This record gives sequence, C-alpha cells and structure tokens, in this order.
Amino acid sequence: RLGWLVRRGALPTAVAVGLSLLPVVPAQAKPTPKPAADGVARDRSVPVSAVKPKKAALPAMEKFKPAQVSWPSAGAALVNLPLSADGSRRLPARAKVGGLPVAIAPAAASAKAAGGAAVPPRVAVRVLDRAAARRAGFPLAVKVARADGRSEMGRVELELDYSAFRHAYGADWDSRLQLVSLPVCALTSPEVEACRQAQPLSTVNDYREGVVRAEVEVTPDLPALSEKEAAAAGLDRPAAVGASEQTVVALSSAGSSSDTGDYSKTDLSASSQWVAGGSSADFSWSYDISGPPVPGELEPEVSLGYSSGSVDGRTAGENVQPSWLG
Repeated sequence: RLGWLVRRGALPTAVAVGLSLLPVVPAQAKPTPKPAADGVARDRSVPVSAVKPKKAALPAMEKFKPAQVSWPSAGAALVNLPLSADGSRRLPARAKVGGLPVAIAPAAASAKAAGGAAVPPRVAVRVLDRAAARRAGFPLAVKVARADGRSEMGRVELELDYSAFRHAYGADWDSRLQLVSLPVCALTSPEVEACRQAQPLSTVNDYREGVVRAEVEVTPDLPALSEKEAAAAGLDRPAAVGASEQTVVALSSAGSSSDTGDYSKTDLSASSQWVAGGSSADFSWSYDISGPPVPGELEPEVSLGYSSGSVDGRTAGENVQPSWLG
C-alpha cells in the first residue's frame, strides 16, 4: 500500500502538509549579559598573560678616535727639473720640504719650450712658518721662485700633498681646498687691505689622493735692488724689485661647497610662524618639525619655539621679569 501511495504522489503531499502545520520557532540572538549590581553591563574579559621582555644585546659603541693630523714644519729645498732623454723637455720632480710632499712640473703652456726661460730648470720651494700663515688667515703658505740665476718670469705647475692633515677640520674641508696667490706683504702686514687680496688659481683638487695642483708664476729669487743698481747691473724691472714683488701661494678653503656637498647656510623656512605686538610687546616664533611615520600613528609632535616675554612658561602679564634674551 505504501508503494501505491508513493506512485500516486500522495505520500510527498502528505509530508509537506504535515510540516507546514508544525509551529515555527524564531531565531533568537545571544542573550545579553545581566547587568551588575550597579546596573552596568560588563563584557567578558579576555584572558591575558604577562609578556616577558627580551633584552637585546647591544654592541658597545666604539670610542671615537680622531684621525692623526701632521702639519708640515718650516723648511726650504731646491727642486731640479731634469731633461728628458732627448733633451726636448723638462720632466716633473718631487721633493719633501719641511715634511710636505711637493711636486714641480713644467706648466702645460710652456712644456713644449725646450730649455727656454719659461721652464726654469731649478725651482726654490719654501714652506713658511705656520704661525705666519695663520696670521695671514690661511692654514698653509709656500713661496716658489726660480733658482737658476735667470731674471725672467717662469711658470710651473705646483702640487701639494695635504693627505697628512686633511682631517684637521670637518665639513669636507679637504674637498674644498684650493690654491690662491697672495702678495708677500700678506705675511708681514695682514692688516693692510691691499695685502689681503687673494687671487684664486685654477686649481685641481684630487681629494681622493689628497693633492691640489695649479700653475703658478715663479719670480727670480734675487734680493731687492734699487732702480739705480738694477740699471747698473743691466736688469729689468722685475729683477730690480726682486723679492719685494714675490707672490705667496696659500692653501685656502674659502668655498662653502664642493661636489661632496653644500655647507652654506640656508634661509629661514617660510613655513614658520611668528606673532608680534600686544600690550606686552612680546615676540613669539614657532617652527613645526615633521617626523617619520611610525606604526600606530605615535609620532611625537616636535617643534621649535621662542618667546621674548615668557619665563618658565609664564608670560609678562603674570608680573615676572624675563631676561633680555627671552
């Protein structure tokens, strides 16, 4: 009989009708916690456990060891420029003068002159006393003169090795070095304005090797003569004045920038704010400093502030006496 009902479709219909007559139970939300005695409902606490801090072993900071600085002492030397094998040109020569490595080479403009007066075969180099150089406003100064007995002006390339004292100052001081020429009176009368006129030379600064080089004119190393004595000796004007018109080559770092960076001062940023006036005539200035972003937006608020009328956070209206500085 059951098979007959299934074949006739009566059984599925009866089941569907029976299910529709059952009572429907609505879905209920999770019951809310009962209020406490004070009437405030409290959530269930999440179990926590103490976190043990982990100590990170930090390496000890190395002690700062300043680089050794060795300044040259006063001294003089004669540098001979030898001839090449075929005698057609002068060759560079090196010498140490007062501990300062010096190289002398024919100037590029006169290198083709074979034995001419423009290429002195012997050059006198004198490293001046550092105290005298500092009085003139320079860390190092040398004199260069031709020492072959000729009265004509010569021209050579002078190279100075500053690697022994390149770390004497900071801010990439060595990369900003250049050579300048000074009147000889700069060493004796630096207070005279005319004696402080430094003429920059076309300098090549190889700061990786620690050398500077530039072409300089070399005067005859002769004593000063009067015009009458010079005429009697048949010398021209440069030889007559001799040492009185010699030039001094000095090491200078007058520039504020090089290819390693710019150390010149910058203008005050326009993003700062200032307020002036009021009955107290107080002047206030502030400058916000932005920091790098960190997780959780916990960046500290950093700023620079100045007030001419506040003392320990109090203003002039509270009968305090601010200093002249503010």
